[in-house]
Amino acid sequence: MNEKTKALIDNLIGKILDLKDSKDYENFLSKLSLFHSYSFYNMCLISIQGGSQVAGFKAWEKMGRKVKKGSKAIYILAPTFYNQEKLNNETGETQTIQLIGGFRSIPVFDLTATEGKELPQMYVTSDKINLDIEQVAQLFSVQKVNYAELQYSLGGFINQHGIITLNTLRSKADMEATFLHELSHYILGHSNPESPNSKKPRDIQEIEAESLTFLICKYYGIERQSEFYLNSWKADKETILKSLKAINTGWVFFSKQIKTINQDKIIFATEQQQKQENNIEV
Repeated sequence: MNEKTKALIDNLIGKILDLKDSKDYENFLSKLSLFHSYSFYNMCLISIQGGSQVAGFKAWEKMGRKVKKGSKAIYILAPTFYNQEKLNNETGETQTIQLIGGFRSIPVFDLTATEGKELPQMYVTSDKINLDIEQVAQLFSVQKVNYAELQYSLGGFINQHGIITLNTLRSKADMEATFLHELSHYILGHSNPESPNSKKPRDIQEIEAESLTFLICKYYGIERQSEFYLNSWKADKETILKSLKAINTGWVFFSKQIKTINQDKIIFATEQQQKQENNIEV
């Protein structure tokens, strides 16, 4: 990794750490959840720089749009390649293969920095989706959902066997949000003793789970009063990046699974637009 790329990533982490306000962090997560087709680092870079739909200068021209004069670029990472000769043991012939040699920062531009031909809506939004707890539990292979009267302050919990217990003294909305929080722990591997994620400190697990819960609740249209105490996220840069990757991986997994029961209710880019994002042309 060259110095310029390292500086770009260090700057990214610094900006994430500066998201001390809960709403700022929620906005960051919301944007992060839209960029499924990008690499993790590029999702973060686009989100933290305020992007929504990005492409390179030439790519926008091919779509009938032009970058406005004086527009500020968003910088993301693109791989650099080199060729290597490799002997094919079966044929005895030498083949040229292309390998990734590293990464470089490249400029792209957000849709708002362009003008021209109208584009189709990038993401398909949906109305409020009803949450069927039993159906979702079965979809994600949760062992069982129990309902019991617990101490009122306790919304529910999940044990190491993957059994979720919900407090029947709480409202239906509370039970739904609690279920999604415990499901987030389950998806992230916090409740599985065999998962390395179960060994993470409790405060890190809670930030990860509540972050994923926020995204899933948003998908279902459920109001969730999430408070992210980022100032107490006492971890080094590597740990924070690993947590963000875990949150993103959990969200992508949830999104792909839920498509099987809510195919007409998904918030995703179209296949053509995903291809455009995957092949950013500068």
